[in-house]
Amino acid sequence: MRRSFNESIWRNDDGQVIAVNLGSDFCAEHEFGIKGIKSSFGMNPDAIGISRHMITRNQRVVNNLDTKGLLIQKYDWRDKKKAKVFGIAHDRHFHTGYTADSDWWGRFSKDSLSKDGNCPLWGEDDFCFMSEDRQLISDLVDAFSRLDISIWLGGRSTPFSNGGLILAITSRLPKETIDDLHEFDMDQIALKKAAADTGIEQILKEAGLKWYALSPSWDDATKSSVIFWLNPRDQQIHNSGWMTVEDLKDWAEGKGKVMKTQKG
Repeated sequence: MRRSFNESIWRNDDGQVIAVNLGSDFCAEHEFGIKGIKSSFGMNPDAIGISRHMITRNQRVVNNLDTKGLLIQKYDWRDKKKAKVFGIAHDRHFHTGYTADSDWWGRFSKDSLSKDGNCPLWGEDDFCFMSEDRQLISDLVDAFSRLDISIWLGGRSTPFSNGGLILAITSRLPKETIDDLHEFDMDQIALKKAAADTGIEQILKEAGLKWYALSPSWDDATKSSVIFWLNPRDQQIHNSGWMTVEDLKDWAEGKGKVMKTQKG
């Protein structure tokens, strides 16, 4: 789990929270996907659209709403103040009896709040969202309790087109967003097939190469070619970054953009 930035809150006309985007940072933890989170909450990987993102079980979610809140340092170099924050968190390694006032919360007690009074963190398996807005946290906690939450990663033409982990209250999502999720999932099916058709993963495996992340994306709006976000192992000799299929083929031969040093 790593600190993320540029979080945003989506509200309806009545001021009710619809969804929270925890934002992201340029780190491996935010490039791995959310396989662990999907597994923990029983999300259906074979479904399409909103059904693919809805939770079916609510396990290992804790909050500190029933306490006096957690005092952490508010981010303001000119006027450093203590702020009372409330939070909701999930860690797939929580065990039975783990409580919201345990030392787990203390791990993040020194993280500064954003200018909007929030502190988001997440990774492939877990997330934590703390905020000075008690009602916001309460709405999320209530929605989790009734399985009224959908979870996905940003990066599509919804109000959350920027990347980041999104926690949405399903019953408050507008029809346009639900339709967009369906369209996005169909697009991802096409992207996955296009990535597989390149055969690049097999080429890299046959070359004995290993990586932490090899995530495909469309190269441009025409969606005629695929590029990959590569986070390689042995980073003392390998660069990470967005790579074309040709870049990755070069890597299999020990040369090109991925290599910090060239063979021969």
